Amino acid sequence: MKVYRSKGDKPKIKLNKKAIISIAVSVALVVTALAVTLSLTLGRGQTQPPDDGGGQPVITTPVYVLPVDSYEIGKDFDKTKLVRHVTAGMIQTHEAVDFLVPLGTEVSAVFDGMVISVDVGTSMEGGVVRIQHAGGVVSVYKGLADDIYVEAGDTVKAGDVIGTVGIMPIEARDYEQSHLHLEMRLNGVTVNPLNYLPELGDK
Repeated sequence: MKVYRSKGDKPKIKLNKKAIISIAVSVALVVTALAVTLSLTLGRGQTQPPDDGGGQPVITTPVYVLPVDSYEIGKDFDKTKLVRHVTAGMIQTHEAVDFLVPLGTEVSAVFDGMVISVDVGTSMEGGVVRIQHAGGVVSVYKGLADDIYVEAGDTVKAGDVIGTVGIMPIEARDYEQSHLHLEMRLNGVTVNPLNYLPELGDK
């Protein structure tokens, strides 16, 4: 940029091509920065959790449901106590919860997820469905009848019926009636279903 003076005149500013390009680039950068700032501000506003009407955010937690509506509890989950299985004639820990219910009782998914495997009529465990949930949790339903309603790859919601109770051959003589054998795993390790399910009681 050059400045020219002539006698009796005010200074005149003449912009060369480089100066014009430099100013244009600076303006473009300022406009872009303003656009990004506005976008981030609006984005934060859209992702904020809903409030309770008093300006406090509402914290939501996953809501699990029971797999059956009416039941009695057979064996509880216990990783330390050895339990004798009458049918199999062996002693081992019982890392599940058994829901005593009549044959044909509908079984529901305990939470939203995707069915990752379905085994029909296995010789030891009957029908088996495994569902992957958020957070590395997997629920496993054993002792189902052959008429399983879902397939691997299906998505389910909490409370969706996935099948009915049948016979679990390995535990067939452990109870006087049929039962659902429910296991839950966190990152591949068995965990107590009671840590996730609503409070249990004989119903």
